[in-house]
Amino acid sequence: KDLFGKIILHHKEELSYYLESELIKKIKKLKKKGYSPDVIILEWTSIVLEIDKVKKIFPDAKYIASEHDVSFLGLRRKWEQATDNKNRAEYLYNRMKEKEEQRLIQLKAIEEEIHNSGVEYICGIDEAGRGPLAGPVVIAAAIMPRNSMIEGVNDSKKVSEKKREELYEIITKEAISYGVGIIDQKEIDRINILNATKEGLTMAVKELNPRPDLIIVDALTKIDTDGIPYQSIIKGDAKCYSISAASIIAKVTRDRIMRQWYEIYPQ
Repeated sequence: KDLFGKIILHHKEELSYYLESELIKKIKKLKKKGYSPDVIILEWTSIVLEIDKVKKIFPDAKYIASEHDVSFLGLRRKWEQATDNKNRAEYLYNRMKEKEEQRLIQLKAIEEEIHNSGVEYICGIDEAGRGPLAGPVVIAAAIMPRNSMIEGVNDSKKVSEKKREELYEIITKEAISYGVGIIDQKEIDRINILNATKEGLTMAVKELNPRPDLIIVDALTKIDTDGIPYQSIIKGDAKCYSISAASIIAKVTRDRIMRQWYEIYPQ
């Protein structure tokens, strides 16, 4: 408390830190203790200069700002009217939830349009491992419920490792169905990375039950989808909810495989 002021708690969730020290090394101590705030308000004007550093320490924080610049959220009036820090933090948290809901609705816009055309099951597909020099390529396919709104789902490259692990558990539990195709490095060397990705895609699709009515895939074309129609969407992992969900499944699956290999070959 003497270093960081008050830690606001509401329903056992960290809502906001009121940081009173500009020493970044002290902020890192909070990180090591496992704290992961959603909203960070920097009370000292002088600490505004450290916002970029704070973002690197807490990459999962939705909003980081100075109290003196809170108007960027459109909250100045409510902020000034709040009677105490708990009310302020709670209001910011609720506003943050609204912003996230709006982002998810936008992320689902393409799929909602497809659903409105009469398609019931939409499968998103994405891969992880096409760029690295070592390890397998992993392709994931996910059919998510139409009303799914998992907070934080996004292109896996925009999500921290810790958050991806959390989302993986939620996504795989909530998914109507999901499948994973894994192609090892020997097969990649034999048929090349593009063909290996396509082969893994077919494997992932065949694991789905029920079968989707339509597949949306990030950029790939000329693929074997086991007779299921598909649409290729450029940068689909950043534009479509189910592709984003698949990208997280693929990334986490591959990361876990690589950690296992590291235990065998730490050098």
